[in-house]
Amino acid sequence: MDIMENNGNVEDYFDEKNKEEKKVSTFDERNYLNTKLAKGETKREITVRIILTKNSEGKLKFAIPVDVHTMTVDKEVAESGFKTFVCGDSLNYPEHDSRGCPLCKRVDELFEEANKFEKGSPERKSLCREAFKLKDTKRVAYVARCIERGKEDEGVKFWRFNSWSNGNGIYDKIRGLAEQRNRESLEAGRGRLNIFDYEEGYDLILTITKSEKSSEKGIEKTEINITDAKFPSKLSNDTAQADAWINDPKEWRDMYKIKPYEYLSVIADGGVPVWDSSVNHYVAKIKKEDKNNDDEDLKGNEILEDNSRVADASANDAELPF
Repeated sequence: MDIMENNGNVEDYFDEKNKEEKKVSTFDERNYLNTKLAKGETKREITVRIILTKNSEGKLKFAIPVDVHTMTVDKEVAESGFKTFVCGDSLNYPEHDSRGCPLCKRVDELFEEANKFEKGSPERKSLCREAFKLKDTKRVAYVARCIERGKEDEGVKFWRFNSWSNGNGIYDKIRGLAEQRNRESLEAGRGRLNIFDYEEGYDLILTITKSEKSSEKGIEKTEINITDAKFPSKLSNDTAQADAWINDPKEWRDMYKIKPYEYLSVIADGGVPVWDSSVNHYVAKIKKEDKNNDDEDLKGNEILEDNSRVADASANDAELPF
């Protein structure tokens, strides 16, 4: 659906996009590389082969950067209490919503509200803390395409991992390994070596272990060590299969979509998004405690109305201040 079909009405266009997404939204775990440990597991190994991905400039890269927000959420949104969302301001996405990112906007709104109070005031400090907390959720993640050895029948998978500012992230480890192997080959007089080559490249072995820091706040954490296979190999001995994987039509943007504007707006307010067909977009779920408060407000209004009727009768229709 083209935006021009709606006479350029941006809100109508994205309402339609939301409805389309609601209808076709499907999740297939086989599309994603699972690097988590199962309950009770402390270690496991996964062997993968990277398949290069084109960036927005058409250049082949082993991983594509994506702006994301990794944050605490209501456990109805994610059982772990943590979830990562693609930032609504990510310009790598053709379907980028011109209204921007509600999470980023919320940061600006909090700072703007804080500036209304005097420096050093409790209100200003509280709002600034909230703003910085939300601002710190934004970071860069990477998405790579790969084949998981032993599960080749599941096809191309997508692997997302966060960047690390200390240079010890997965992206840094893979890049460092690629540079090291090329340097070693050149020094040995064997010419350039590309571990991502589809004919003479190398599989990567991921060793996933439970982190000693896993007990911190009850959050299960893992560490991933990356090495390459001892010998080079083809992506696949079947040329047709290798070509099919390389040219697989699944896009990384399809696997990690930007959530609708209204969905992220609810998340920005700490709520639980639910689909409301009457307005054709996501709204905040009314929780039991909220409903109880609404019921109490309703009862209060009924009392006020009753008192109003009694007062009106005794005050000769005098207007009351409520």
